[in-house]
Amino acid sequence: MQVKLALADRIGLNQPLPWDMLDGQGALLLRKGTVPTDRSELAALIERGAYVDQDAYEHYRQAPQTVDPFQQWDDIYYRLGHLLRHHESEPRFVDRLTQLATEIRALITRDADAAIFAMARLEQSNYAITHTLQVAVCCDIYGQFLLWKMSDRAAAIHACLTMNIAMLDLQTALNNQLEPPTLEQREQIHNHPIHGCELLRKLGVADERWLQAIAEHHECSDGKGYPAGLTNVSSIAELIHLADCYCALMSSRRTRGAKLPDHAARELYTKAPGKLQAVAASMIKAFGGFPPGYFVKLANGEIAVVVNRTERATKPFVATLISADGLKLADPIQRNTADPRFAVTDAVAETGIDVHIDPAKLFGYKD
Repeated sequence: MQVKLALADRIGLNQPLPWDMLDGQGALLLRKGTVPTDRSELAALIERGAYVDQDAYEHYRQAPQTVDPFQQWDDIYYRLGHLLRHHESEPRFVDRLTQLATEIRALITRDADAAIFAMARLEQSNYAITHTLQVAVCCDIYGQFLLWKMSDRAAAIHACLTMNIAMLDLQTALNNQLEPPTLEQREQIHNHPIHGCELLRKLGVADERWLQAIAEHHECSDGKGYPAGLTNVSSIAELIHLADCYCALMSSRRTRGAKLPDHAARELYTKAPGKLQAVAASMIKAFGGFPPGYFVKLANGEIAVVVNRTERATKPFVATLISADGLKLADPIQRNTADPRFAVTDAVAETGIDVHIDPAKLFGYKD
């Protein structure tokens, strides 16, 4: 007996297949132990008709499941918040931050789409911590895309996690206030890269690339940044600056709603100075025109949430949550938007979409 696979069956990229994959006539498509590396090719096989032996399939399904990464992201979020807000009373600050950075990189390597999805769904009430973690994930995923060496990725993620340590309370306050920043607040914003470096040195940070990235993460190569108006900015700081802007655009404020991903991408590109436009363009390509965790409308009228990126930035894999006639679906339907029937026609604001999403189930980490 054979079982037909579906897109909903979680087959991990860069992980060995747990069984032989066969076509409808029993011919071997992929041998057990093969490591899939391209989700589009894998999906194409499944959509044409891919099968596995029923006994092998049931054995795999009944085996202990992989730890839910979304629970791990929640844990990292709360630990990071506690560490940053109580840094003065933590004698092992650098060690604990390094441990968090290591766990973040491991989770991204394991499932980058789940990481992007988790960041898109983070709560906004503690904006300073939410934004810090979002930027760190954004930078590390893009660092992988650029094939940066591990030491550069490590310096970038450490800097992202601590870039606003000198203005955490102010950042949350600014996100919630309706009035423009006061003169005192503007001064604190202008000086937070310098004060952050001073604070981190006292906490034991000795990595000069980490500290340089924080000192320069608001500088621009056109000299219009702050606090020093530099024109020769480190590549790590430039990346953090773009990721900071990108994530901020897709976050809501008291004074405006969150921008849709395609609108945020367009604004990031058009406002990036000089050579950074090329960096912004490739960052957008790395995350896709419609990143995981955001809502889209399909050609058939359905509302779906993006689950996986593909090689084609505007043709992700999605899960339909609301039918064309407005019914909420108890079981989301997997769609490949490369199929013209399910093509993405537009990004959709989350406001007004009242649906429950279980990301671990959506990604196949639990039944």
